[in-house]
Amino acid sequence: MSQVLLITGTDTGVGKTIATAALAVHFSQQGRRVGVVKPVQSGVEDGEQSDVETVARLSGIAPEDTYERVRLPEPLAPTQAASRAGVALPPMREHAAFIAGLVPTYDVILVEGAGGISVPLDAEDHTLIDLAHDLQALDLDPHAVIVNRAGLGTLNHTRLTVWMLQTNAVPLLGTVVGAAPNPDDVAGQLNIDEMKTFANSPLLTVLPDHLGDMDHNRFTATLTAHWQAHPISLG
Repeated sequence: MSQVLLITGTDTGVGKTIATAALAVHFSQQGRRVGVVKPVQSGVEDGEQSDVETVARLSGIAPEDTYERVRLPEPLAPTQAASRAGVALPPMREHAAFIAGLVPTYDVILVEGAGGISVPLDAEDHTLIDLAHDLQALDLDPHAVIVNRAGLGTLNHTRLTVWMLQTNAVPLLGTVVGAAPNPDDVAGQLNIDEMKTFANSPLLTVLPDHLGDMDHNRFTATLTAHWQAHPISLG
């Protein structure tokens, strides 16, 4: 049975795509075949690099193992961008069925959401939580990974996201800090220390900063060295 991970954020711009690429590297290095799904992509014009294309570029997984289901040009919430583009978003159950159809092909399926956990992804206001429930109804066992910032405000945002997942019976694998804070960022450093003590929400890894600026070889080498010094365990 494939391991299905739902990559959500505490907000937009916290590093979900970089974290997804990093997780793809981690599982690929274990010899596991990885597929990446982006149910809805907004804020990407034709010819611009999308999130799944960024994941493929950084992680080295094949482009044919990435799946972008809907692309919308304006950098808005998916339902807003779809409305303005005149696009009908697929209902969440269709995304779930699509992901279930990938199970025979992949050992790990990474599903990157849009923004935070409560952002609607279809016209019925269904969110990544609803996707988790639809996958559970198909006898899959999805787990969530929260990507967050290190700086001020993150403790509240992270605890709220954890609460949303736990309240809605979505298992949580843990939390990833999308980019390490500067050494002189006292708040960021203290927040990371506090995240290590969160109940039921283990801090899986703190990713190095500026990973998105790297090519594939440097990206992989940097992560490999980082995880040798700070091991990551994702099952």
